[in-house]
Amino acid sequence: MPHSPDTDAVNHRRALLFISASFAIDILLIAVTRLGLSADEAHYWDWSRQLDLAYYSKGPMVAYVIRLPTAICGDTAFAVRRPAAILQSIFLVLFYRFAASLSGSEIAFKAMVLFRSTLMVSACGVAMTTDPLIAVFWMVALSGGYAAVIRQESRGWWVFGIATGFAFLSKYTAAILLPSMALFLVVSGGSRAQWRRFGLSCGVVGLASIPVIWWNAQHGWVNVAHNLGHVGASRSSLRIRPEKFLELVGGQLGLIGPLLCAALLVLTFRVLTRRRESAPRELFLASFVAPLLLMCVVVSFTKSVYANWPFPAFIGAMLLLVVKWNESAPVWRQADTLYRRSLFFHLPILAIAYLLYLGVTFWVPPQFLPTKKLVGGPELGARVEELLRSANKELFVITENYDTAALIAFYAPSHPYAMVDVIDGRRMNQYDVWGGWEYLVGRDALIVVKDFASVGKIRDRFDSIEPYAGAGENSLAIQYGGETLRTFHFFRARNFSGEPPQVPTSR
Repeated sequence: MPHSPDTDAVNHRRALLFISASFAIDILLIAVTRLGLSADEAHYWDWSRQLDLAYYSKGPMVAYVIRLPTAICGDTAFAVRRPAAILQSIFLVLFYRFAASLSGSEIAFKAMVLFRSTLMVSACGVAMTTDPLIAVFWMVALSGGYAAVIRQESRGWWVFGIATGFAFLSKYTAAILLPSMALFLVVSGGSRAQWRRFGLSCGVVGLASIPVIWWNAQHGWVNVAHNLGHVGASRSSLRIRPEKFLELVGGQLGLIGPLLCAALLVLTFRVLTRRRESAPRELFLASFVAPLLLMCVVVSFTKSVYANWPFPAFIGAMLLLVVKWNESAPVWRQADTLYRRSLFFHLPILAIAYLLYLGVTFWVPPQFLPTKKLVGGPELGARVEELLRSANKELFVITENYDTAALIAFYAPSHPYAMVDVIDGRRMNQYDVWGGWEYLVGRDALIVVKDFASVGKIRDRFDSIEPYAGAGENSLAIQYGGETLRTFHFFRARNFSGEPPQVPTSR
């Protein structure tokens, strides 16, 4: 919809003010929250201490992004999370600019506000995971691809290829950008020249993936095996489980909002099933929604799909809504109505989510709170540091899973490198890749476990293992909302034999 330069200038200022306020809110929340890092955030920070070409489950981008602020400002939760707020602001700028080029600045502003009000996009501003990274690079890839095939700008193919490569190094989900572009070229009858240029973009992505391929070749392709396991590539996971599909649906309704999520899905379906009636730009955006959503749905019938996996698909879906904003449709009547009703639903939920992030429990039992995983890291780190310093010799740390190892490594002031033993049945993780058991022969260890009895499974690799002596030293109860969430037990193990645990076969 055309606007006067004055109207556009007003909307640009509104957008800048909104994005600035959004950034300020995120920074304030990160600075004042009483909750600690999640296990994944702490794990990515641990990766940043050992920069590499790739890691067990993901590419290297998240580790490098965390390394910069922590190298400058120190190893604090604020430094780890600050890039999330910056990346979300960059994403909002990119989204607004692209949306404005599609349907004008007024609709772009409304769409940006609506998308920012969802729990998924809001979380990207306060949690430093791979999601803020893939959101930015996915947005750039969409912009470049649109310029290439709709505006016929040859440089768009380079932007698409480079952005897809960086997105892939952030999260392997981004590989589906290539079949998405191929889908559009098929349904739109792409020319030979477009296919050749698309091949060039694929080559750029291939170059970007060389570090990951090289790393995998050096580590038994564990990264590939792990991610194939995520999408159900094993005979044991082929049993149909409809409840997992319902979990996926529920997750999307919660993270995107029920009204908005339903409208975006129906809109994408209508565009693809009526492709002869749809404009090329509508087909382009829908082509970057359907493949990822379809993959998630297929996987969800055999195993759990993390609720954040489909998130990038909704970026294209929101832009499709921008294109169709002023068209009447029986599903949502008009997008302005959807906008008002969705905000009416999103904003109270978002306010509650922010209060939960600040540590408010609303008297809900802690085991039902989504923030329960953000509790206990500082207390655990302080206790581990106390025990390490009170020992009469240098100890190394053993624990049972990567979550606990990462939290100990981050929150213990000396930032010890923790070892993860195979105490219970678990998948392989990054600590198995790092190894290092051979350097610990003859050393004493501090063992940290949640299950008091499980320590017997590693007793034969030490001369002796006993609970730490002293009142209150051999256990730590993590309290939240007046209730105990979990309890850690501490043991002193003497004279490690040097026999490493058997690496799990499950990837």
